[in-house]
Amino acid sequence: LNNRSYVLYYNETNPQFQYQPGKRWRISLQYKYANKVNAYGISGERSEIHNAGLEIKYNTPAKGSLTARFNYLRVAFNATENTALAYDMLEGYKKGNNATWNLAWQRNLSEHLQMNLVYDGRQTAGNKTVHVGSVQLRAYF
Repeated sequence: LNNRSYVLYYNETNPQFQYQPGKRWRISLQYKYANKVNAYGISGERSEIHNAGLEIKYNTPAKGSLTARFNYLRVAFNATENTALAYDMLEGYKKGNNATWNLAWQRNLSEHLQMNLVYDGRQTAGNKTVHVGSVQLRAYF
């Protein structure tokens, strides 16, 4: 379809800083900048995403780990949001302020059994907060 054709020019940078004071703790600071431009047609859609994040991880050797993440995103877009092109250019977020967070606990129950508990949260501009939880049990043979 003519109205669903696009060519994206995409620039992204993603510097990270990690500090690991010992075997158990790791702290990461991340920043991602993405700039996308639609070069197809005359609309000239542009998006700009600033994503700042913090991750803290605690490891217990042979027992498991606990990870907490938080990301704050500032999204700018100069066109209508309710299109396939906008979804791709905005990476699923909305214009304005967005936030995501995650808490994950991994526990080795035995040599062949592992349990994962995960909680994800997401707040996009103008929408209700979304909460998702999951439990996973893995058996290694």
